Amino acid sequence: MKLATLFLLLAFTLGCNKEKSTGDVTFYTTSTERWGLLVDGKEYGKIKHSTQAPNCGDPAFQKLSLSIGSHVVGAIALDTQTWGGGKSIYVKLDTCMTINLP
Repeated sequence: MKLATLFLLLAFTLGCNKEKSTGDVTFYTTSTERWGLLVDGKEYGKIKHSTQAPNCGDPAFQKLSLSIGSHVVGAIALDTQTWGGGKSIYVKLDTCMTINLP
């Protein structure tokens, strides 16, 4: 019984001490075509058009919290299913970056 209690206490303590390990990325496009967002091969919906870069974290734009490290981001044309190319980005802890695609 004591061993089980100690194990649960240890598991709870380790679970509560998790540090944040993500950074935020805001996506937009200056293209007039409709583009969908791809991150590491997964689709995340439509990328919003803007003539200039939005403020990082602007709620009107697609913002993702990604794990620290390298990610491949790209776009796919929603009307023609054409690949918009990919970019490799490096996400840093507690930072926010703005990415223009395609």
